[in-house]
This record gives sequence, structure tokens and C-alpha cells, in this order.
Amino acid sequence: MSSPLASPQRISSIREIPFHPGIPIGFIVLLAAILYFFQLDAKSLWIDELISIADAQNVAFPPTFSKGRLLYYILLRGWMLLGHHDAWLRSLSVLFALGSVILIYHLGCRLFRPATGLIAALLFALSPTIINHAQEVRYYTLSLFLGLAGSLLLVRAIDRPGTIQPLLGWSIFRILAIVTTPINAALAIADGAIVGWHFRHNGRAIGRFLGGAIAIALGSLPSLYSILNSRGSHWVEASTPGLSHVLREIRFLTAYPFPPTPPYQTLFFQGFILVLWGLIAIALWLRPPEPRIAWVSIWAFVPLGAIFMLSQGSRSFWVTRYLLLVSPYLFLSIAIALEKLWQRWRILALGVLLVYAIALSLGLHAYYTRSDRYIGVTGNYRDLIQTISNREQPGDRILWISSHTRPQLTLNHYYSGKASINYQQPLPRDRLNETALRAWIAQLPFSPSRTWLVYPNNRITPEFSTLLENQFQVQFHRDFRNAHLWLLAPRSLPQN
Repeated sequence: MSSPLASPQRISSIREIPFHPGIPIGFIVLLAAILYFFQLDAKSLWIDELISIADAQNVAFPPTFSKGRLLYYILLRGWMLLGHHDAWLRSLSVLFALGSVILIYHLGCRLFRPATGLIAALLFALSPTIINHAQEVRYYTLSLFLGLAGSLLLVRAIDRPGTIQPLLGWSIFRILAIVTTPINAALAIADGAIVGWHFRHNGRAIGRFLGGAIAIALGSLPSLYSILNSRGSHWVEASTPGLSHVLREIRFLTAYPFPPTPPYQTLFFQGFILVLWGLIAIALWLRPPEPRIAWVSIWAFVPLGAIFMLSQGSRSFWVTRYLLLVSPYLFLSIAIALEKLWQRWRILALGVLLVYAIALSLGLHAYYTRSDRYIGVTGNYRDLIQTISNREQPGDRILWISSHTRPQLTLNHYYSGKASINYQQPLPRDRLNETALRAWIAQLPFSPSRTWLVYPNNRITPEFSTLLENQFQVQFHRDFRNAHLWLLAPRSLPQN
């Protein structure tokens, strides 16, 4: 029996496959599961993951639309009832990432052919950026899952304009996507462009979708309002994007989100970027055209354009993880282009596949071997706190120096010892001189016995280290990449 998500015009092509159509996508999902679960617990939780846990714990009932990301926090709170281990908390994102692999396959089948869906699903599953977000306690893969579900249901509603179920489903999933993260409202804008163009000569059909659009707008208002009024909360500081940011973003989303090593990797990935944009150009303009490639392009470039324009103002939103919502449609465009190349110029297609495979291999190797994430986070607080827990003694004090507004998140999650804890702000970078440091250290609440001092590595200076060595017995010191840990005792105590 054919898939219920496959359009009638695709049934014959599906039946031509010499084996059950579920077998190839099953292998791709299995491969994705291996990649997503591999080393799931290798890296410590970073600050945004800890924020997710804290926000989930603080969800009130009845819930409020805190920071516009209500749905994920509700789901995570329920997930946390079954466990608090890092791998378990991250596995919720893995499930939504695997669901997204299946949905992008079905969207490709519905719009084009099973081969298109399989290629797009494979590229999606292998992307190091997608793997990164599948392996963190954040809402990005839920956002992808709901966005793809909404797009798939919109296609079904367009194909069957007289049927209420897909139209209702489209409205619900778009609202859920926006409640997960308000930036998904850009997909709803793209939906309006697709429906308006497709039914431009059929006002009655447009009217049927108008009710769903109004429902999406009304259902999204609380979430959008909350995000506009949360400017005092956690925001990413991003640079204003230019053309170069737009061009290289495709590399981040597909194969290699890390800074490449000059000179050879830099040159290679500059060529890789040109290859990818060339593929998208082929998908758009090579004859005979794919009629529905325009829909895919609208889903990709309307949100990109909207985020680009908004980012020209006082605050930039041009951050790779905020742009993930367009990645499935870029993968579908690349899949279409690869099919066309394979049909017409097989040698050229093999060359393009080789370049893509090299780029992807470099990206996967970097992701699984580097200690930091693609956004540069190098936190290893889990090992830091474990070190304290293994060595602490009665009377110890932890002095945690952090510029973050919620410094207690890390200790709340990882620490279960009995040492007293004090949180302090570090000196501003423009005051890191010996005189200011000496006065700042003098007012810190050190223990009369032993103090575990956690200090951010971006504030370490030779003067700071010298002052500590002169004033205290340094019984232990280790660099945990984003923070240094000292065990300090007064000079009057014998050194261990």
C-alpha cells in the first residue's frame, strides 16, 4: 500500500521501486539514530541547556508564555519526571530530530518524488549542525519537526482544498511551531505567499485558507507578545549580517559550521559554498522546471529575507541556530539539483558528490572530535564540579565568579555536595589591572579553611595569577577551558 502522504500522481513511481519504499528511509532513520545518540553524553551541558532545564522547572500551571517558548518547556518538564541524566534530557531533542528526518522525506515525496525525499532526508540526517542541535537540551529540533509538519499539511490542504482536516492540521502545527519559538512566524508568512500564488485565480480557495491564517495569527499573539517584552532576558549578541553572511550560512547549515583552518580548508570551503549555491540555482532554473520548487524556495528565502531585514536594525537575529527553520527547504533544493545533474551530466554529478562528501566528512570529524560546539562554547562544568565533589572537605567554600545573570544554574544541576556557595561578578575587562584586582580579591568572602575558586578564563591575567599565589596556598589548579578552578588555603595552613 502506498504511503498516505504520497500524492496520487506519485503512486506509480513509488510502485516502480523494486523493494518496499519504507526500507530506504528506514536505513536513513537508523543512520540518523546512530549519529544522534553517538557520544550524546560526551560534552557537558552548556549554559543555554541549563537555562532550558531551569525554565522547564519553573513552568507554572496554568502556564504563561514565558519568552515565547512555552511548548518545549512543558514537554521537557514532563520528560524530566523520568530522569535528570544529561543523556536522557538530550534524548528528547533526538526524538524530534528523528521525526524531522521522516517528515522531510514525506515532504519530498509529496512535492516531487521518493528519490528527492530520500536524498533530502539523508543530507538532513548527516548535517553536523542538525546533529549538534539533536544533542542538546534545546527546542530547535522540536521547532524543525513542527515546521515540517505544518508545511506537509499545507501541501495536502492545497492538493485537497475541499478537505478540512489538513487545513485544520496546518493551522494547529503552525501555532505550535510559533509557540515553540516565535521566529517560526516567518514560515506562516511564506505559507501565505504560496497559497496566494497558487490560488491567484481562485478567490474562493484563498478564502478557505483565510480562516486558518486568522487562527494562526490569533493563536500566536501571546507568544509573540511575550518575546517582544523579554528584552531583559537572554539574548544573543550577533553582528549585523551582510552578503558574505548570507552566502556562507549555507555551509554552516549543511556540512561544516566550524571556522575552517587556513589556508587549504578555507579555500576548499569557499569553493564548496559556490558549489552549493550553484546547485540551488540549478534547482531553480534548469529546464524542464520542477513546478513546486518555487514553494520550497519561498519556504527557504522568505524567512531568510525577513530575518536579514530585521537584523539590519538595532539587534541582529542572524544566528545559525535561529536560521535552522529554513534548512529542510535548502536540503530539498539541493536534492532536486543533484537529481537533475545525475540525469544530464553524470560525471559532473559525481564530482559534486565527491566535494560534498569531503566537506561532510570534515564536518562530522570536527564535530565528534572537538571539545567545543560549533558556536564556540567550550564549557566543561560537569568535570569541574565533579573535581570539587571528589576532593571537597568539611568547611570548604565554593566561590563562583561568573558574569552570567544566572550563575547558579550549573551548580544547581551538577553539584550535590555540602560546601557553602557564594556567587560574585568578575571585574570588568577594562579594570583588570593589579591595583583593582588586589582590592577586588581583598573583598571576596574566602573561607578560613579552604576555598574552591571558579574564575572565567576570559578574565585571567598574569597579575591575577600572581596575586593568588602570593596571598594563598594554591593546593590545586586546573584549566577547564572556559573556567579555571583553584583550591586556595590561607598561608597559615599547611599545604596538602
